[in-house]
Amino acid sequence: MKIKKLIANNIKEGKQKVIDEFGDDAVILSNRTIIDPKTSKELVEIVAAVDDTEQKKPSFEKIILPRANPNLEKGQDRFLEATNRIFDEIADLSNKVGLINEQIKFKFLNTYPDELIFFHQNLIQNEFSDDTALNVISEIYHHYPGNDRSSIEEHFKTIITRQIKFQGHLNKDAKQNIVIFIGPAGSGKTMSLVKMATIAKLAFNSDIAIISTDTYKVSGLEQLQTYASVAAIPFAKAEDLEELKSVLTHEFNRDIIFIDTIGKSINDEENLVYIKDLVRFSGANHIYLCLPANLTKNNYHLYIKKYSPISPTGLIATKCDETRSLGQLYEALKSENIPLSYFSTGQIIPENFERANPDYFVKLLLKS
Repeated sequence: MKIKKLIANNIKEGKQKVIDEFGDDAVILSNRTIIDPKTSKELVEIVAAVDDTEQKKPSFEKIILPRANPNLEKGQDRFLEATNRIFDEIADLSNKVGLINEQIKFKFLNTYPDELIFFHQNLIQNEFSDDTALNVISEIYHHYPGNDRSSIEEHFKTIITRQIKFQGHLNKDAKQNIVIFIGPAGSGKTMSLVKMATIAKLAFNSDIAIISTDTYKVSGLEQLQTYASVAAIPFAKAEDLEELKSVLTHEFNRDIIFIDTIGKSINDEENLVYIKDLVRFSGANHIYLCLPANLTKNNYHLYIKKYSPISPTGLIATKCDETRSLGQLYEALKSENIPLSYFSTGQIIPENFERANPDYFVKLLLKS
């Protein structure tokens, strides 16, 4: 007996394919509706068989569904039509439920004070999600029923302070600080290092040194060496862990040592392991993950997850001047366990470098 599976657009076409394939003696064993994975179109799958032996087949074996039982064919057609109709009605109902859900979420939005409605629009313009923006103004409304912008922003700052940690700032300590900067290529590590090192020298009056382990990008090494020379900061490079050991031994009496690292793709697992070894070997007590402010929320989550095995002590949001909004940063940080430490907002050294705090973050979040 030959058995074969046939695919057709409908039961009638399938019947004809069975006849063309096996002849009038074919038997339909089963049929069912399937979905084409490429086009998502509904098709009919038919399993048919025919006895290819020379024995004479009894008449009852000729059970070709469409010919032997036309009523059954009509019944199957009606069943398929009913099934398709049910699926269409389910899809339509799902769309209506989604619409009702959206209407319920924003049902009371127009009942809020004008200033809260404007504040909601401000959040949306700054790339807050609809749910987050609505939750924020709902919480503010329950604590402050008035219509004053400054009070609204004050309550917003309270929400931010509760959801995000502002920690990891560098201070002049009695013990030596070793500060290391990590992050993907182009994330602003080198510029952030130069800004922080300059501030440490001028504001803390600290004895500092800069070490570059980024021998992958020659221009990056030269750029950092130039900045260090202009600021009269001792500079050294380390191409491997042994050389880093030698440099650290030579600079052991410095108040603060700043270390730049190689920036590569986050998919370069070997480089991530090497960065982790650098952090461990140097004994760094400040590990700053530098990420540009123009990332999407999903990319923030991706980068933070990739660098989490290195245990960064703080996040530096770089290139804040190159994006119109920071709502995506807020969305990411409120669910991540990494403190926000600094904002880098331009190329001027060291002015465009700010300690992260709720007041400054609110200013950046609402700048649109």
